[in-house]
Amino acid sequence: MWSRIGARTSTDKAVANYHNNDWRNAAQGDFSSPDIAKEVAEKVWATFGPKQDESTFRPFSSAFIDGSDMGFETSLNNAAPFANQPWELMDSDTTKQYLLTVALQGPHPDLAGNGMLDGNARIDTIFSQLYDSSCGVNFFIPGSAEETNFNFETWNDWAKTISANPVQILSGVPANTGAAGTGYLPVSSLGQIIAYCKQFSSFVGIMMWDASQAYANIGFVMGVKKALLSTTSNPTSSSATAPLGTYNATPRRRMRKAVRMGQREFSLEMMK
Repeated sequence: MWSRIGARTSTDKAVANYHNNDWRNAAQGDFSSPDIAKEVAEKVWATFGPKQDESTFRPFSSAFIDGSDMGFETSLNNAAPFANQPWELMDSDTTKQYLLTVALQGPHPDLAGNGMLDGNARIDTIFSQLYDSSCGVNFFIPGSAEETNFNFETWNDWAKTISANPVQILSGVPANTGAAGTGYLPVSSLGQIIAYCKQFSSFVGIMMWDASQAYANIGFVMGVKKALLSTTSNPTSSSATAPLGTYNATPRRRMRKAVRMGQREFSLEMMK
């Protein structure tokens, strides 16, 4: 739930587990057909979106979401129809703006997010988890003309050439030594990576996993913020430099901090 704007649901395998077999199947990583995927998306909207009638169970009563954040730990069949159906519902409400964000593992393509990266799903922003893998921030080579393992350029290329719409990407990093198995780097090392990522126009900031780890790591958040607001970039490709902009980030599961370029302060958001 957002503390500043409203609420946002997270599918994160679960969607909910109290309605019927279709919902339970979604929790186990499966929509048996595109129609079932759309039906479950409509149930999510009825449960968490603007109130429509009195017959639907609504855990937050009249409060409703600003969008949806999807996270995939295992492969989910018919994920794209599930992701696209909310847009038909959200676009029908012209009174406010909604967002659809997706948290994906760093390797590209993300096998757990199959169907989300083929260009058929409309996504506002991706949280690319660049840790616990062979393409994480700890594999970045400072000063190299070509990064053979650290793969943010691959994600940027996808955003520019395959994505169904202009998509923003936050590079996900562990916020402390205990936040992930591998991939934690001190701010002194992350600064070079942030400078490198700034050359790519899809890059909008840093996602930290997670808020409790960042809170305990004194100076880490402010150090990353300083690096993001720096005008320094490290151009090694032909991609355009990303302009400083704004972005309404969203977390997944526990608590996630997002430090955004062009903002005076970071945002702290929490899912239910």
